Amino acid sequence: MTERLLAAILGVLLMLSLSVGTTAAGEIPGQDDPGYLAALDLWLDDDEAGALNRLAELARSGNIAARMLVGLVDKDLALQGPWLALRTKPERIALLRTSGGLSGTSWLREAGDVKPAQLWLKVLDGEADIKTVLSLADLGEARAVRAGLISLESRQWNGFAEFADDQRFPDATRYLIWREWQKDGRNDAVAAALATRQPGDPQRALLGDGVPVGELESYLMQTHLAAPLTVLCHKECPASPGACMRAGLKAIGGYRRLASLGTPMAALISEQRFAASQRGRNTVLRTALSLAFLTELRIRQLARTDACFARLLADEGQRF
Repeated sequence: MTERLLAAILGVLLMLSLSVGTTAAGEIPGQDDPGYLAALDLWLDDDEAGALNRLAELARSGNIAARMLVGLVDKDLALQGPWLALRTKPERIALLRTSGGLSGTSWLREAGDVKPAQLWLKVLDGEADIKTVLSLADLGEARAVRAGLISLESRQWNGFAEFADDQRFPDATRYLIWREWQKDGRNDAVAAALATRQPGDPQRALLGDGVPVGELESYLMQTHLAAPLTVLCHKECPASPGACMRAGLKAIGGYRRLASLGTPMAALISEQRFAASQRGRNTVLRTALSLAFLTELRIRQLARTDACFARLLADEGQRF
């Protein structure tokens, strides 16, 4: 896989992602600080030992961008690598949190009046409703909107159909609306909506429809949702990228987790840059590792879909 081809793939994915929101970069205090930029580069290169100590020091000195990034890392296991996993609990708390409470306090709570941080906190604390989640789209946080809506779904939230005409409601989570239509007997509306979808769109399966394997591969190779997985498979498994992506989808736990992949916050790191980074690619594998124990049986089962992805996951598991 050449760097030129990878750049072309990322360019296409970026153009697709621009259709669901603009980037809010350039608005976070401290994100232009040379020390922060150097630490961010290290973090994206997956150098936790070099990055997290610097980011923690910047957070303590008042850098808002560092506080936000460290706070997001603390909240998401997929953003945490083997170096951090092997620290003691006190060491992890010292790196990822500020003082307060029994186990420290999230740095996100010390980000001042920065809107993305405030809204993300509401989502993470379970205090956001659908309207609040959709307001993240106004800030260019497309992935956060998808992840937030899926979080509401997991908490048995209702009322998604009321936002069917809201242009901010992600195309990738329309199944939340369609399922409510099904319950209301609006089967014609659901059928009409599905008629406009790709045959391989996994949202069909969430409504009870079958998705042919070949069509699923075609979908995965095209969708902007899978940017980190797309780059991982094209770079590491160039002989079988489609099968690699199917194995990856299975390993991370299905479509909902696929729709939640991406940059921790677009205001801090663009989707394109995150997907192209070592950190972004490894996030796919760490999402899979956070789903279930990595047993020999699980590796063998994934290898039936794609041996290359199974090997990548096994190697990453060994690092932990």
